[in-house]
Amino acid sequence: MTTAREIPRAVRRLLDHNIELIEWGDQVLESFGYPSVTSVFAFAVNDSTIGLACHILLEAGFCCVEPSLSLRCLGVFGTAGHLFVSSDDKTRSPTLLQILPQSLVHLQTKDTELSEFWVNLDLKVHRPKLAELCIALVRCLKDYQIGSLDRLEPERHLATLIAAGIYKERSFGKIWVPEEELESESDFQARKSIAIEEIAGWTLRKDIEQYRKDLIDIVVNPNHPLSDIVLR
Repeated sequence: MTTAREIPRAVRRLLDHNIELIEWGDQVLESFGYPSVTSVFAFAVNDSTIGLACHILLEAGFCCVEPSLSLRCLGVFGTAGHLFVSSDDKTRSPTLLQILPQSLVHLQTKDTELSEFWVNLDLKVHRPKLAELCIALVRCLKDYQIGSLDRLEPERHLATLIAAGIYKERSFGKIWVPEEELESESDFQARKSIAIEEIAGWTLRKDIEQYRKDLIDIVVNPNHPLSDIVLR
């Protein structure tokens, strides 16, 4: 009930007060073909409007809650910002709404496109574009030391986007892949070359252009010191 009614209600309240919402987390990955169950609806907002966003949600009947153990295990991206749950959600595992600062995820509205919020198509939220989201995740990786819990979410998200959005892996997300669907090494390398060409052809703003090389290095070399990402 919460996902179907309360989350869209919260989103509508925020939009009605001109709070610009940038999607973050698994709900974004779904738009690139990654199958997931979204239990935390995360949005990044302008750092200066976080206080107002929290006030609006509290007035709308949402309660601010502490992150669960599973979220704390995700480091800063599980615990940062503010977590809310509807006071009407009495389930054991309530659906959460997370409000994050844009500065944490390195995204701005100019990195996005207005898109339908898939829980309620009448609502429009900002969805990061593939190129800008990949670059933002590279920047997130550079914020934290290798081995840090704080890198787990950006590493997982970037690996997903490379596989599903750039590599366009046909079997991505399947638990078991039939042998006939496995591709040869030569086919994989050919697709990698196409992926690198795609990244090289992206039109990026001057202020984030410097991170393109980091992303290409990760794709070319999965053992690149910037990341523990395993692409295959």
